[in-house]
Amino acid sequence: MAIADLGVLKIDKMLTGYSQEQPQGDYVFNQLDAVVNVGSISDKIRIRSNDKFSQPDTLRTGKASSNNFDSTEGTNVQYFTEERALHEIITDRQIANTDAPVMLEQESALTLSSIISLGKDREVLTALGTASNTSAITHEFDDYTNSTPINDFNTGISAVYSNSKSLPTHIVMNVQTALALSRHPDILDLYKYTTSDSMIPMINLPKILFGMKVVIAGASYNNANLGNTESLNQILGDTMYFLHQEAPTRNSFSALKVFQYKNQTIKKGKVSDPSGIKILCSEDYDVKLLQDSAVYKMTNTIS
Repeated sequence: MAIADLGVLKIDKMLTGYSQEQPQGDYVFNQLDAVVNVGSISDKIRIRSNDKFSQPDTLRTGKASSNNFDSTEGTNVQYFTEERALHEIITDRQIANTDAPVMLEQESALTLSSIISLGKDREVLTALGTASNTSAITHEFDDYTNSTPINDFNTGISAVYSNSKSLPTHIVMNVQTALALSRHPDILDLYKYTTSDSMIPMINLPKILFGMKVVIAGASYNNANLGNTESLNQILGDTMYFLHQEAPTRNSFSALKVFQYKNQTIKKGKVSDPSGIKILCSEDYDVKLLQDSAVYKMTNTIS
């Protein structure tokens, strides 16, 4: 009777359950300070008009009565947050055959959480994309000979102020636009004598430009159908947004808000078929573009 060579029974040299999380960078909704926490999923949210410019007649002379100014009335649009949820089942067989350094439950929770965050970011950028005030750049920013980014910035800033009487506080762009701007001679001239850092980062763009916080949309998503070859797309194309965002409260004047009932919740439970552990990630939120006048959309930023 031959004796089996135990040295060839396990031929895999690497971890059998290894997975690697691909970094997405900081999401847009986090950088915009757009999240407004609400108390209960059943709460009705009143979207106010935020009309702080109307001046009621308060003068009272003779027998004339003064007008009452009701600051609580706005539009009658009401809605509540909706729940987004994903789940993944880790079977007992996967648990039994995975090497010790791999923590399947933590990895599943992290992956599901990332997918929901990616979906929220796509909803935020989709809402911004519906802005009605828009223009196209004549010369793309990577055309260093003919492009005039400072003039284009002035156009966006002036448009937001002209429409909303509020200066933009944030500017949103994708990675390629940020790369092109960080190497543009006009932008470099703004701060070339103000830095003492000997190390030049990949995107050497100031965090604040003309008083606006620079928000870089760095996430990507797979556009291919399940089982097909991966097709990665940037979450934001050659479009740039100028927008006014105030501190996130229900009544603040902001272009966009993410009404959020609670942060992402991770739950774990046992399932009967197949036998294993079910990881559930859920979050309740609703994305709304409230002030169209406080957003300006600029396209054709890069070639």
